[in-house]
Amino acid sequence: MTARTDQGRAAAGRAFAEWAAGEGMPAPAALARTPRAFDEALVRYLRSLWVRGAPKTWAREVVAFGPHTFPLDLRGPGALPGARRALQGWMRHETAEFRTPMPLAIFQAVFVYFVTSRRYDAAVLLLLSFAAVLRPGEAASLRRADLVGPGEHGEPLFIIVVRDPKTRWFAAPIQHSVLEEPASFALLEWFLAPLAQDAYLWPGPTYDARLQRFERVLSRALTRLGLAGLGLVPSSCRGGGATLLWLRTFNEGLVQRKGRWDSKRTLRHYLQQAGATLVLTQAPPRARELVAALAPLFVLLLTPPVYPRRL
Repeated sequence: MTARTDQGRAAAGRAFAEWAAGEGMPAPAALARTPRAFDEALVRYLRSLWVRGAPKTWAREVVAFGPHTFPLDLRGPGALPGARRALQGWMRHETAEFRTPMPLAIFQAVFVYFVTSRRYDAAVLLLLSFAAVLRPGEAASLRRADLVGPGEHGEPLFIIVVRDPKTRWFAAPIQHSVLEEPASFALLEWFLAPLAQDAYLWPGPTYDARLQRFERVLSRALTRLGLAGLGLVPSSCRGGGATLLWLRTFNEGLVQRKGRWDSKRTLRHYLQQAGATLVLTQAPPRARELVAALAPLFVLLLTPPVYPRRL
C-alpha cells in the first residue's frame, strides 16, 4: 500500500466520521457492525457532498477508502449497494445541471451583507468563487501563498494557484485561475496582509469541514435576506460567474479557459442564462426589494477599511 493510498483512506474515514458526528449519528465504527446501516449512512453523506459541490473524485475516494478504516471489511462486489448506486449516478451526471446559478444582483447583495456583518472572510471567499469562477472546494482550500497579486508580478490581475483541482486526474495537477476585477484588489490585499503564507483564507481542519462551514454561512446569509428556498448553494457562485462572463463576452472558449472546464459539454451545463435571470422572480417581493437596495452598495464596499486587519 502506498503512502498516498493510506493517507486517502484515513482522510476519507475522518471526514465521514466528522459528518456522522455532526448529524448526531453513531460513529462509523459502530455503524459498520450492520452493513445496511453503514450503507444508508454513506448514501446520506454522498448526498450532502453533492449539495455542497464537492468534486466527484472525493466522492469516489469516500466510497472506495472510507470502509477500510473501520473494523468490518465492507469491500467486495456486493458490498455497499446503495452507496455504489449513488456514486454511479453521480458519475453519469454533471451536477451543475441541478444547481441554480447565482445572479449578479444576489451575489452583490450577499457580499454587502457579509461586509456589513464584518464577515470579510466569507465576503472574500464569495468574491473568489464568483469572479474567479472557482469551485467551492478550491476556493475554501486556498492558502495565502496561492494568491499572487499585481505588486508581486507587475500585471493588473491576481493569479490564483489551484493546487488540488477537481480535474487533476486528467489535466494539470496544479492549475491557475485569475481575478481580473481591479476594483476588488485593494480589499483583497487588505484581507491578505496579516496572513502567514501557509494560512488558509477560510480556516478549517479538513477539506470537508471547510466546505460545510461555507455552506452554513452562505445558507444563513441567504435566509437573512429572504432568499432561502431558491436552490442557491456554494457551487451556484461558479455557475453564476460563468454565466455572467458569457453574457458579457459571448466567448465560449474564454469562459471555458477561465473556469478550467475539460470540455464544452461540461461548460454548457453551467451557462444557464434563463436560470440566472429567473431566480429573483421566484423570491418574495420583500426579498427582491432588499436585493435591489443592497446590490448598488457593492462597489462602495469594495473599498477596504482604513484600519489594518487584525486576526
